Amino acid sequence: MSYRAGMLCGVTQPADDRRPPASLDRAIVRLAEVQYGVVSRTQVKELGAQRGFIQCRLDRGLWVPAQEGVYRMVSAQVTTRQKLMAACLACGKDAVVSHYAAMWLFGLPGGRTVPEVTVPRAGPRYTPAGVVVHTTTKLEAADRVLIDAVLPATNPARILVDMSGVLAEDALDVLADAILSRDLARHSRIAWRLEVLGRKGLRGLQTLRALMEARSDEGGVPASVLESMFRPIVRDIPQPTFNHRVVAGKDRRLDADWEDVSMFCELDGWDNHSGRARFQDDIDRQNALILQDRAVLRYTHKDLTERPQVVRTQVVTLGRGRALQRGMPEVIDAWMAADPQLPD
Repeated sequence: MSYRAGMLCGVTQPADDRRPPASLDRAIVRLAEVQYGVVSRTQVKELGAQRGFIQCRLDRGLWVPAQEGVYRMVSAQVTTRQKLMAACLACGKDAVVSHYAAMWLFGLPGGRTVPEVTVPRAGPRYTPAGVVVHTTTKLEAADRVLIDAVLPATNPARILVDMSGVLAEDALDVLADAILSRDLARHSRIAWRLEVLGRKGLRGLQTLRALMEARSDEGGVPASVLESMFRPIVRDIPQPTFNHRVVAGKDRRLDADWEDVSMFCELDGWDNHSGRARFQDDIDRQNALILQDRAVLRYTHKDLTERPQVVRTQVVTLGRGRALQRGMPEVIDAWMAADPQLPD
């Protein structure tokens, strides 16, 4: 390409630094490859492009707009991560994926693919098309993580704090358990971020503090989303031990165990109860526990979401019956108080 052709495509080639347009294109493509196929106007200029270069690529159909000031290589497939990257680039260098979109990145329950970002309040306030933008006065390195070493996002501890002002208590409960059970954030780290960020008056922090205080570091966190959904259903009745380790033929864990009435509940999801070997192990475990005079109730995702009151009534009915069989006055009183409307 001649010097004149290079100028027409917007490349400045001073005598001491003549970078051919082809070299600049390769540098931009390499950057786009690690950013899911997108680059920003600022990045292109930092690589050496001058006026007219971007328009030349757009006119030739090599690039297409992804956001204001952000461009997608036409050969790059459109993906959710690409849209999130474009949103961050459009909102400035300090923008991070946050809230529901960050939940989606970590595979957390309730996550959404709609681009959602947080920017420092002191930074430029710009809302790209189709992007939800939040502002904050405090966004420290301790709250950030890079997904795929390139996409900035809030980490799970910060996600939980942010969502405390958005989610209802039951949904926040499920989110907290999902983060803790998958070891995405430790109890101590969440408590630390609550202490630091709580001084900023974020809504919902009192609810989150109460939820965290109700959890122990020794197995008090349900190990699945189903168990998190089960917790509020049985919140106001005698409490089980979640993930209780017992011996029945071999070492086993029960999803929710009421030891005093020798009764337990199993919560069956395809993610942790599927497959022939797992199914056989479930049967073996249940039979071994029934031989120990333990009563069992089993519930699915549909039970917990579509008929929670039926689940609660069945648990209370069985618990009350088991307490009456054993003639345990204090335990009987606790189960009777759980639902006085049920017949004796």
